Amino acid sequence: MPSLPSPIDSPYNCAQMQSGAHQMIKEKADLIPRIRVRVSTMSSLWIYEGIYFLKMIENGQKGDEELEQYRVDSLEREFSMMLLAGDCALQPVGRIYLRGTLCGIIMPLGIPISRDDSPFMNEEDVPQPPVGSIPPPKHLIKELTLLVSSLHGKGIIHGDIKPSNLILDKTSSSLLLCDFGCAALEGRNGGQLGFTTQFVSPFRTLMLDAPLAKADDLYATGITMWQLYTGREPFDDVDQNFLEGVIASGFQPNLLAVDDTTIRELIVSYLEGGNPPLREGRTYRANDVCVTARVVFAGCVAEPPHSYERIVHCEGCNLEKCKQLYQVPDVVSNCQTEKCTVCL
Repeated sequence: MPSLPSPIDSPYNCAQMQSGAHQMIKEKADLIPRIRVRVSTMSSLWIYEGIYFLKMIENGQKGDEELEQYRVDSLEREFSMMLLAGDCALQPVGRIYLRGTLCGIIMPLGIPISRDDSPFMNEEDVPQPPVGSIPPPKHLIKELTLLVSSLHGKGIIHGDIKPSNLILDKTSSSLLLCDFGCAALEGRNGGQLGFTTQFVSPFRTLMLDAPLAKADDLYATGITMWQLYTGREPFDDVDQNFLEGVIASGFQPNLLAVDDTTIRELIVSYLEGGNPPLREGRTYRANDVCVTARVVFAGCVAEPPHSYERIVHCEGCNLEKCKQLYQVPDVVSNCQTEKCTVCL
């Protein structure tokens, strides 16, 4: 079982760090000018000198007067997980300090795979990737399977796999993972699911107390493959107020939108591997809303594919007169697959 490298809590304990790696040390006040990518009350992302990507913790209304210790601890842990992930992760090349306290990580500026789900990445000042620098979807999907397998081989669970956390290294063109803020060592406490809802399994939406597991990464990888291949964000037309209920009901993006049979079967294998059976005989159903959708039959060869209506009732509702019914706008798939009786 691997162990985390020692936490880095001072700019003067470089002996704890790998020789020759991430030796750049900066004070926060010295990192101006820089280009903003995203700023929130929790953290901020910046581009520095056009070649570095910075992640810094923020203290919301408190400003920088006193960094909250739990945020510092979380950043130190993320730094350590990146080091442990090695060639699976965008590696840090430096650290940022605020009056002797670690407050940021410096990384090389890679090429983002996805920009659509991060509006800040489309700002005019943010460098755009060179034309043709992003490989075709099939290549990315193959690289992603190898990347996740390698990460899991190191005993690490990422916890927030999605296209916006995939980066191409500018030098090697290798596909890498970034944002290890939710990562954990397998079988140990400390990590938490990133809970980007579109990439969470039906199992997880109903079993929030279950430990972070490789299955969470597998399911998120399957949905990520679907997005990479189709070019669409999963559930992009679903009302966000009902999204968690839709997924808890077992609904998935339309798998038949992936017209390559081999890729589709690969995606299905990841989704099935990442959605274990519920404990104690629980069934897939929304907690507070009934959901209905047109669902494509699995393996249907018709064009357009045959579909059927599936209704998943919320717990304790009147099955005939439920007043909390949400209709999914688009045709979807379901984790409980049904073969097409028309095509057989």
